[in-house]
Amino acid sequence: MLKKLTITSIFAVFIYIFSNPVYSQELTAQEIFEKVNDAIVVIVAYDFEGKPMKQGSGVVINDSGIIITNYHVFSKCEKIAVYHNKEFINYFTIEAADIEKDILILKVNEKNFKTIAVGNSENVKVGEKIYAIGSPMGYENTISEGIVSGIRSFDEDTYIQISASISQGSSGGAIINSKGELVGISTFQVKEGQNLNFAIPINEIFSVRNEYLNNPQLKESNDYFFKGYNAYLAKNYKETLFYYTAYLKILPNSAIGYYNRALAYKKLEQYEDALKDLNMAIELEHEDTDALIARGNLYNELGKYKEALEDYNTAISIDSEDPYGYKGRGETYLYTNNYQSALNDFNKAISLDDSYIEVYYDRGRTYSYLGDDMRAIQDLSVAIEMFPKYYGAYLSRARAYNNLKEYEKAKEDFVKCIELNPDEQIAYNNFGWMLFENKEYKLAIASLSKSFELDNEDWDALLGMSLTMYIMNENDDAEKILKAAIKIEPKLKKGMQGLKLLEDEGYTYTKSQKKLLEKFFEDML
Repeated sequence: MLKKLTITSIFAVFIYIFSNPVYSQELTAQEIFEKVNDAIVVIVAYDFEGKPMKQGSGVVINDSGIIITNYHVFSKCEKIAVYHNKEFINYFTIEAADIEKDILILKVNEKNFKTIAVGNSENVKVGEKIYAIGSPMGYENTISEGIVSGIRSFDEDTYIQISASISQGSSGGAIINSKGELVGISTFQVKEGQNLNFAIPINEIFSVRNEYLNNPQLKESNDYFFKGYNAYLAKNYKETLFYYTAYLKILPNSAIGYYNRALAYKKLEQYEDALKDLNMAIELEHEDTDALIARGNLYNELGKYKEALEDYNTAISIDSEDPYGYKGRGETYLYTNNYQSALNDFNKAISLDDSYIEVYYDRGRTYSYLGDDMRAIQDLSVAIEMFPKYYGAYLSRARAYNNLKEYEKAKEDFVKCIELNPDEQIAYNNFGWMLFENKEYKLAIASLSKSFELDNEDWDALLGMSLTMYIMNENDDAEKILKAAIKIEPKLKKGMQGLKLLEDEGYTYTKSQKKLLEKFFEDML
């Protein structure tokens, strides 16, 4: 099973032939290093501009050029080269990959590789001696000794916890038992007081082989699929389309291929193409909740809320434990001003996954619409704590603070939002109106001017600038700017009557602002 871009599971496999000699005695560290050193290679990954981006280690498991390493070494990259015995070898194909398990299997052009004896990781026992061999930062191979500290499970995957140190750049290196057999490859560290090092059992790598064993089309499509996947992660969406289009030529009935290509179309704002691909994915797999939710999300962006609700309801009926369905439906309710239903869905999503950052953001906004700015601030603060660069959460919290007349806190959040995203036009607009309320007129004009600079259809920013000029007794400038605003939004020519129509469309003004605007329109129109 291949990997969807919005979820965290992919299962791919590889073909290999290996022998498993039996050793009756333990070897010394020196003997092990001499035995396997030439089978450990350096992996160099290049980004989509051809620049070296990452480096790790790899293990040659047979003399036909099959090399295993970690997928994260290749993630977001397009090409790989292998450094072996002081020469670079460009890889030929991706034999297989399992993104969730962090496994990548390469097939390089055939050479006289020294291989490594493969053991059985099911025979690994806690307390037995092991050795980690890799190429830290691309230097000569190093060896470190340790023991098996435990056999651990994370998200249904099994890992060998080891005490042997793993240096940066050694990801994908060999984990060898005392008989000189490969029992795993190093994969990641957990830093909690002391470094905890983990390895992928070799049997986990071998267990994926059956899917590819008798499926040459799947094997042939590997390169396109995983390069497309990496292109998406690297935000190279045109390259994503190229690779998935090539992939679908080989496997024209792949629902995952259509699904992943649809996400790239959506990023490029080619919404009709995205919708066609999602329709195809759902036609191929009627109960694909990921595709249903993705189509619901697209319908939300297109303002087709009835269709969005239908997709979310279907997805939830298929899998009532998926928080993404409730999150999407909650957004539809939010967009259609059904705030209580939105709140119910966001509560359900958080109950299913309390680490879902975006739902705290959405629920915070919902609380603000319901007039509960204190709770809004609590949820938005959780989102910011979980992701300190969440500029949208700062913007929404700034609005909530402003509603509570906590201007200094609101100002801090507006400034932080703009610092994180200098092109966030709505932040300048909202900040400008708040500065106007706080009688910081020059700063208000500067912020509203920036808003209009970023969006020359922002009549609301022009209205705020014109009102500010009027308050500052600069009526000639106020009149010119108001005329420019009316040219963009003719309803303003009707004064307060037009403003009421605009409020019905979603624009909001405080009582004090409307009081000033009433006199402003009387004098200026």
